[in-house]
Amino acid sequence: MKDPNVFEVAVKDGVATLARHLGAEQDVQIPEMLNGMPVVGVAERAFAGTHANTLVFPDGLRRLHMNALEGCNQVMEVSLPGSIEEIAGSLQDSCPELKTLVLRGAALSPACMLAVSCLNGVQVLHHYRNDGIEAWVNLEMRAICG
Repeated sequence: MKDPNVFEVAVKDGVATLARHLGAEQDVQIPEMLNGMPVVGVAERAFAGTHANTLVFPDGLRRLHMNALEGCNQVMEVSLPGSIEEIAGSLQDSCPELKTLVLRGAALSPACMLAVSCLNGVQVLHHYRNDGIEAWVNLEMRAICG
């Protein structure tokens, strides 16, 4: 039986970039480590044609390359870590069915906030822990992008 969590990985300078997701599962959770290396990026079109409904990206992820989620026509929820430094392209253009974006971590990077500011009709949740207390905050955002 084929493992449903199959990833093609590019390794350079001791870190991994997810090059392609080959699985067929509905809920995809990308591990923090692939091939023994921390996952810090997602390459262009890595999820093209996925049938997933949910994508959960690992803590430590720093970059979603341009069109990394292009063709994610069934994805309704994306969860990103606060460590993300760059989101190249539009989440909503890549995932037209996106309904919920979860931003994890106490501090949200400017890249997270810019990505959020360009969403229309998407619920944005901020999830974090502080002194052992877990919190969920619904961010009331108004789109500022044209």
